[in-house]
Formats: sequence, structure tokens, C-alpha cells
Amino acid sequence: CFKLLTVVIPKTTEENAGIARLKAKLKAVVDAEIVSMVTQGVTEESAASFLQRLREAGSGEYREIYQRAYDRWQGEK
Repeated sequence: CFKLLTVVIPKTTEENAGIARLKAKLKAVVDAEIVSMVTQGVTEESAASFLQRLREAGSGEYREIYQRAYDRWQGEK
């Protein structure tokens, strides 16, 4: 499914730009959290904080971009 979304389904130039921008932000959040999880462990509070940081970094918009591209592709089939 991931390959379908990232390789097969065509995306607009604007969608590709949004994906690149958001992917970099989300990767930075995930990378920092991995370090924190390894060095400090995971609590319910830290997990909730991580999810909030992902939302603030644009995880919803990232998903919406892929959803729009997928829906458009499904309509073309």
C-alpha cells in the first residue's frame, strides 16, 4: 500500500511540495522522539506529547494530501 501511495499514484507539483515539506518536519519530530524514548523511556504523558507534536508538525495535512491523491486516482480508474 505504501508503494502504491508513494510511487504509483500520480501527485500534483503542489502535492509533492507539501509532502516534501511535511515529511522533513515529521521526520525531525520522529527522530527526536526515538532518541528520547531510548534515553528516557516512554510514559503515557510522553506518548501523548509525541502525538501532539506530530499533529503540530502537520501529520493530518500529510495524510490529507495522500488521501486526495488516492481519491483522485480511484476516480480515474
